[in-house]
Amino acid sequence: AILPLSNGQTPASVSDLRRARTRRPRSEFRGTFAELSSTLNPHMVAIFPFATPCENWTVAELQALQRKILKLRSHELNDIYGSAADPRHVDEIAVTSLWEAANAEAAGGSLMLQRLQRNAHCRESVMWLVHHVSQKDRNHHFKNHPVPLLGQHLAEEAQLEKSPYWLCKSAPALCSHAQSSSSCGACHVGSRDSPPPANPPDDEAVAGQPLWPTKLPDSLKMVLRVYIRNQTSGTMIFKDEVVKDYRYAQGQQIYTHSATGSSKGCTIIMENATGTSNTWAWVRQNRTTKCLKLWQDLTLIPQEFVRTSGGFARSGQRRFVEPSTGEVHDSWVWCRANKEVCYYEDVRSHAPVYYSPASNIIVETYSNFTPTVDKGPVQLPDECPDRNAPPMYTDNAQWELVQLCKPLFGNTVTDNFVV
Repeated sequence: AILPLSNGQTPASVSDLRRARTRRPRSEFRGTFAELSSTLNPHMVAIFPFATPCENWTVAELQALQRKILKLRSHELNDIYGSAADPRHVDEIAVTSLWEAANAEAAGGSLMLQRLQRNAHCRESVMWLVHHVSQKDRNHHFKNHPVPLLGQHLAEEAQLEKSPYWLCKSAPALCSHAQSSSSCGACHVGSRDSPPPANPPDDEAVAGQPLWPTKLPDSLKMVLRVYIRNQTSGTMIFKDEVVKDYRYAQGQQIYTHSATGSSKGCTIIMENATGTSNTWAWVRQNRTTKCLKLWQDLTLIPQEFVRTSGGFARSGQRRFVEPSTGEVHDSWVWCRANKEVCYYEDVRSHAPVYYSPASNIIVETYSNFTPTVDKGPVQLPDECPDRNAPPMYTDNAQWELVQLCKPLFGNTVTDNFVV
């Protein structure tokens, strides 16, 4: 049953505001994504004694409840989340528009899609009740009425975490809703014994700067140049040039090294289209192709990398000059707390132009950014091991990840690009 609610909100209290400014949940509120329901549901029942399992709710009931929560939510709390680039921030118009598109996809879809949609609404409902409604309004309007708990972790959700492309291709709105409703993981996912996620720096946005960089298109190509920054002089030393070909609908990202760089035409493909991610590298020399399967279970670079990776906040506007081409970019900037790991996006074109993934020592620049038409998946050379073959590396440790093309050449080449 959906409870009747009165209009109007109670102003947030000092404790509500203090809690909204806190990004680090205590260890008893953290676990793996699969454990979130068993970790957080007991806390929900303590706050809402009449809470019922997510599986008892329909999507229509959940959406009706959420519309009522939106009427009572504290805009003051939401403003805090928005100003801090906090994933708890809610854009009401965008969210409800996404529901409508997801409803259409789920109506003609399988029972699996409908379960994914229901669980997404349960996650959203729980987050809104806990983080968007003042404690006084929670107690007055929700404490003695049914509200949903987090749903039990579905096998489909585990597959979606590892390889979202199977769903995003057939039901893009439902996929987007399932992913955006999982924003709780940015803070609540982590070992109980490990430190909580690092807070982003203070928001330093300038007029007109968007909350996050523009989402990458489904298919694109761009040129990546890798530099090593001399820590004494600040000079950027050219390392390599790579053509990046991202095909999100196919679950593939392809990196082709230049024929003159240190990795001499090596091609790397990361693929997450089959439920288990794989990474191969190959090179053709003297009419012979050598191909190796390097890793499994690496995550492809997300289309909204800065937003989903956590720890970034807006850092204003800067001018950037690409060292090799001299191209000048007036750029929006997002940085992590150390102000050394930063991402730049061109103000006019909204294309990525710069990223410093390793404390300002390794620098990546991007140019020739071009959205492309999906041409289907890239086929592996016949010489490559199949998708069920064991990988060369098994730990996915940093020392392994910098090898990339090195085993193909049998030398000491290491590659430093991260995205």
